[in-house]
Amino acid sequence: MFTEIFGNSPRVKLLDFLADHVDFDYTISQIEEFTEISRPTLYRLIGELEAEKMISLTRQVGASKFYGLNTRNGKVIEMLQMEFEAINKRLLEQPREPSAQPIGLSATRFTLGELRRPFGLIARRPASMAVKFKKGRKKSRK
Repeated sequence: MFTEIFGNSPRVKLLDFLADHVDFDYTISQIEEFTEISRPTLYRLIGELEAEKMISLTRQVGASKFYGLNTRNGKVIEMLQMEFEAINKRLLEQPREPSAQPIGLSATRFTLGELRRPFGLIARRPASMAVKFKKGRKKSRK
């Protein structure tokens, strides 16, 4: 959505991706895969956006660092609100299709198909799943 408004720069692509997935955090490898931004550019952008406190390190698992949008930042809140308003404006501008007529239950007929197998046949476990019992005497507890 932001790319349509602000252009297709790597910074906008990154913010747009993170704004579309606010509830998640991603590693640099995942962000690279989804946004198709080069790894060196991502490292530069993440450094810049971390300094502006627009994104933050959410967690670290081993050597993997996960980043997400900082939804407490004023700029991020404004950005998300602007996106939300643009989406609402688009939805309101779209022509509405006539709604479908409700179907009454009286017009609906329920028919049962034939049974797949007679009741006398019961599905059995394959031999490989059969329960095996050990032979011999039961050990008593002492």
